Amino acid sequence: MSLFGNSCDKYSQDKKQIATEYLNNHLIVGAHISGLSQDERKDVSSAILEARDSDGKISLRKICNILHDLKWESHQIQEGDRKKILAIMEKYFSE
Repeated sequence: MSLFGNSCDKYSQDKKQIATEYLNNHLIVGAHISGLSQDERKDVSSAILEARDSDGKISLRKICNILHDLKWESHQIQEGDRKKILAIMEKYFSE
């Protein structure tokens, strides 16, 4: 993280429940993100599911940090795909 903070700091730490089936079928796998391979979709979904609390809740900030790590640390997704996934998650959290 830089001296000026992480770009994810702007996102809320309020948590929302995300069901496994909904994440897999609608938010990640079902989304039209042409740059993501099936394996990359599974990697993103798995990372989010593993980071949820025991009650199935997670914050948008935590999701942003997960996507940041997948992009910059493990190089599993591209920046454009990270932004598209984050936009989908922002919409979900605003509903």
